[in-house]
Amino acid sequence: MEIAVCDDDTRFAGQLEGLLTQYCAEQEIDAHVQCFNSAMRFLESDLPKYDLVFLDVKIDKENGIETAHTFRRRNEDAVLIFVSAYLEYAPKGYEVDAFRYILKDSIGTDFPYCMGAALDKIRARAQRFSFKTIDGNFVSVRLTDILYFESSNHSVFLYVKSANYRLYNTLAAVMKQLNSEDFLQIHRCYYVNMRNVAEVKGSTVVLTNGEVLIGSRQNKKAIQEKFLSIQGEC
Repeated sequence: MEIAVCDDDTRFAGQLEGLLTQYCAEQEIDAHVQCFNSAMRFLESDLPKYDLVFLDVKIDKENGIETAHTFRRRNEDAVLIFVSAYLEYAPKGYEVDAFRYILKDSIGTDFPYCMGAALDKIRARAQRFSFKTIDGNFVSVRLTDILYFESSNHSVFLYVKSANYRLYNTLAAVMKQLNSEDFLQIHRCYYVNMRNVAEVKGSTVVLTNGEVLIGSRQNKKAIQEKFLSIQGEC
């Protein structure tokens, strides 16, 4: 696992590097930690290789949010964690899909829980769903890229972030195969990846691509509870 620490506070960066090294050794994780004391040096590195990034919100007099935007253009998948001495920038983390926002004063107590959750997310992003299309082709996609499944006209359609497929399967079989806590059947026709839901209005969900799906009224409570549960992890 490739980890980057980007912070111009060398004392804190050293402390965080030590915590990371110790944690990975105890968990028997093969990891390489690289520290950067400026945003420029970080952005000049091999950005696509990182699995996990700890980034100071204000580094070397630069705006860490802007640094994160530049990073995201090169790496959409890494788990990004902001660190700061202040809480004022926390809401900005949603702009760049930040996973956590940790205060430097509480790094010692928050770090183990943060790392456990980050590793779960990294492992989840490696999970894939393999299927056969109606044309007889075999395809494999990452679970995190799936938006939703739709049952229509005796067929199942799979919508991912960059494509869609018609499956040689039934919705019930798909649900049984996935068996993922991230997915919820919001309607008899829709099986949705709730981690790719940006907003919930009653029983209606708005996906991260802007698409709107209307769930059934009886599923309203389950939809809202699942959405809030996932948002509460951030």
